[in-house]
Amino acid sequence: TFSELNSPGDFVNLTTIDVLVLKISNSEFRAFDNCCPHNGSKSSWSYENESFKCATHGNSFSIDGNDVKSCNSGSTSGGLKRYTSSLLGDVLTITKS
Repeated sequence: TFSELNSPGDFVNLTTIDVLVLKISNSEFRAFDNCCPHNGSKSSWSYENESFKCATHGNSFSIDGNDVKSCNSGSTSGGLKRYTSSLLGDVLTITKS
């Protein structure tokens, strides 16, 4: 369950499957790779102003799908890899590929 996703901008870090899930609206969620493009950290994220910030070194990465950087590539800016997600009723499906 995602009971902690009450408002747009709320997110959860599903470290067991390496995914960040972000609530966009009551009917839309987006999923992203939780691996920091800079150094591969997966557990220290915050979100604001349409970007995720990795607390390890303070780098921010966009969610717009542009300039996507690979995990642990040394990049200090750019975007996180976005996965396809769909909500049907109360089931959120995330396709990692």
